[in-house]
Amino acid sequence: MTNETLVEVKNIKKLFPVRRGLFARSRGEHRFVHAVEDISVDIRKGEVLSLVGESGCGKTTLARLILRLLNRTDGTILFEGQDLFAASGGEMRKLRLQMQAVFQDPYASLDPKKTISQVVSEPLVVNHLKKTVNVHERVRESLTAVGLSPPELYLSKFPYELSGGQRQRVAIARALVINPRLIVADEPVSMLDVSIRAEILTLMLDLKQKYNLTYLFITHDLAVARYISDRMAVMYLGKIVEIGPAEEICANPAHPYTKALLSALPSADPKARHKDVQIKGEVPNAIDIPTGCRFRPRCPYAFEKCTVEPELLQVGTDHYAACYLAEEMR
Repeated sequence: MTNETLVEVKNIKKLFPVRRGLFARSRGEHRFVHAVEDISVDIRKGEVLSLVGESGCGKTTLARLILRLLNRTDGTILFEGQDLFAASGGEMRKLRLQMQAVFQDPYASLDPKKTISQVVSEPLVVNHLKKTVNVHERVRESLTAVGLSPPELYLSKFPYELSGGQRQRVAIARALVINPRLIVADEPVSMLDVSIRAEILTLMLDLKQKYNLTYLFITHDLAVARYISDRMAVMYLGKIVEIGPAEEICANPAHPYTKALLSALPSADPKARHKDVQIKGEVPNAIDIPTGCRFRPRCPYAFEKCTVEPELLQVGTDHYAACYLAEEMR
């Protein structure tokens, strides 16, 4: 990992309009789901940056914005200095060769009507690379790289003939086949058996070293994030509330929400730290965002100052948290 930036996200915002009745629209009443709200973060070359948080916090929306699968409401995303939202169709097609995705559900992300050979070769076909590379050889190399060897055993099979772990390996091979620089992995192990998860995570780390990949890894599981990540960004209601080195955040969390997520992890030690951190209630509606700190309604440490939204403050080396009590939390 280097300190060079591959992707730079600047004040990105994504609002989804809520459908209203005819009379509400005629009165000019508009409401929005605040999926991603003014996020700035960088993804460094060769690192694994994990986005962590509860379902609905905006992790996948941010990832889709980085892949430009969604249009922004505001803000900028730069890929090696090039503005993704200002890129033309031709420029974007070239940029897409450098970024690929691995989705959560290995049962839904592979076309059941296509053979494994067709599935893995599809990025080469769609991007018109058939004339510049040996497609058959590239597919065989990708399948071998993800542990499906010998590849001849899998090329003519269909996805339904494979297990969930094998399907996810195929999905990784498909992402790998065009030699991307960035892979966005959206909960890639959450639907797999626990015994298979470790194999897939280890595989992804091996591929990162072998092909000099950069990962944006999305997960709700801090144990998984700690295992695979160089840095970790904790999200809550569309905002990053803490970001820093994964080991530092897990050892010395500086935000109450991070402490609460860590307290939910099982531990063999009944006296393990963070176990006493409990949050109350449910995640607020993303349409009616709480004023001030978004975590305030559920935070056991909230006080008067929290009615003003805190900025991300540095609490350690490359470690930032959006909490007025960040130093005390650590």
